[in-house]
Formats: sequence, C-alpha cells, structure tokens
Amino acid sequence: MRRGVTLVELLLAGALGLLVLAAISLFIRNGTNAAESVEAQRRLLEDTRAAGNYLSDVLASAAYVYPPGLTLTLSAPSAYAVRNPATGKGTWTIGTHPVVAALLLPRDPTRTCDTSRTPEGCVRFVAFYALSRAHVEANAPAEVNPGPGPSDARALYVLRAALNMSRVPESAPLTVTASEDASLLIDNLDDPGMETTSRACTEFGRLRVGGLLVTCPAAAVSSATNSSVSLLGVRLRPRVKDARRDVSATLDFSVAPRNLVLF
Repeated sequence: MRRGVTLVELLLAGALGLLVLAAISLFIRNGTNAAESVEAQRRLLEDTRAAGNYLSDVLASAAYVYPPGLTLTLSAPSAYAVRNPATGKGTWTIGTHPVVAALLLPRDPTRTCDTSRTPEGCVRFVAFYALSRAHVEANAPAEVNPGPGPSDARALYVLRAALNMSRVPESAPLTVTASEDASLLIDNLDDPGMETTSRACTEFGRLRVGGLLVTCPAAAVSSATNSSVSLLGVRLRPRVKDARRDVSATLDFSVAPRNLVLF
C-alpha cells in the first residue's frame, strides 16, 4: 500500500520551491541592475564626451582665453543663469571657480559690428561654468528646468554674448552682459562640476613681435592684456545616482587655442 504525501512534506517542498524562485529572481534582478548600470555609464560617457568635445572645439577657435586670477562679472536676463555657488552672485574668478572664458573672432569680419543688427561682425564672448543644480531647479522656468535631481550636483552651462567691438581688444572686458540666458550643456556633475588647469600661457604686448610661452600666473593678475592661456586642461566628473545605481566617470580634455591674437 502506497503512503501519501504528508502536509509537512508539502510545506517543506513549497518552502524549498520559494527559496529557489527567490534565488532565481535575485539573480535576474542583479543581472538587470548590472545591465542598467552599464547602459547608464555608456550614456553618461557619451553625453560627457559630446559636451567636452563641444567645449574643446569652441575654445580651440578662441582668439583669447582668460588667464587665472582674473575675476569676471557676468549678467544675463535671469540671475540664476550666472549665479556662482561660491559667491552667490555673477562673479567668477578664473582658476579659483569652475569657469573658463574666452573671446572669439567675429563670424564675419567684413560686417560692421552692431550687436542688435549685425552681431556676426562682433567679437564673441563665451564662458563655460558649473552652476548649483538645486538652485537652477528652484529658479529656472519650466521650459528650461532640468527637473528633480541630486541636491549636491552641478550642471555645466555655456553663456554667449556679442560684444560691441569688431576686434579683440588689448584689454579684455571683465564685465559682460548677455542678452540671452546661458544654456545647459550637461547635467549631474560631481561638485565642483568642472576642473580646469592652465598648463601654459602666452605673454604678449604691443611692442612684442610674437608671443612668449610663459608659466600661467598662480596669483591674481592686474590686467587681461599680459597673457592668454595657450594650453588648457579640462576635467569633467559626471555622475548618475539614484536608489538603484551610482555610476560615475572622469573625462579629461586638452585644448590648445589656435587663433590667439598677439598684439
């Protein structure tokens, strides 16, 4: 006579089955999370590389790159778009704060400079800097707001302005007012958002025949006329962090401006 399966055996078999299913589920979930992390890191690297390449391309065509020590005062229609997290306003010191700025030649030097009618004939100012993401989220209008994100993250913005001049001046402007707000270039960067290293500068002046390669000033300089950065290193540290993953990366870019104006 065959004995039937007891209730204890059924419960034991059920418990073992649940354990096997839990192990399989955990394995699948871990594999899915790992795949998502790999995909997130791939997208992170692609986005950061694209942003860094754009920054490099713009600065490579610069006629002048502001050297360390100079303090810029930037203005835009919206105060949040130029607010330095360290100063609480639109003042940025090159080499101290996460900012790099440059002057570019006019797009069309044959045109008369008029910032409202023919801006293509004007010298162009450009600055890349890292804003507090939390401050942007709290103050940016909905159409340009990056949305919820880590409160300690930074966001890289680019500010452009047409200057009322047709040639790069011997004394570069330290106060710049843009007619349009800065644009978001890349989101979710680790604090401070961007690190810059002025590896070499070119000293120049009215009486010089050509530029002289010099060490970039470590302290504040009194004038923008004595040197321009001629070799710049930029480091970006993007990061994606949420409840399921924490993915980060580090990308370095080198920039050698090719259109430096040596007065």
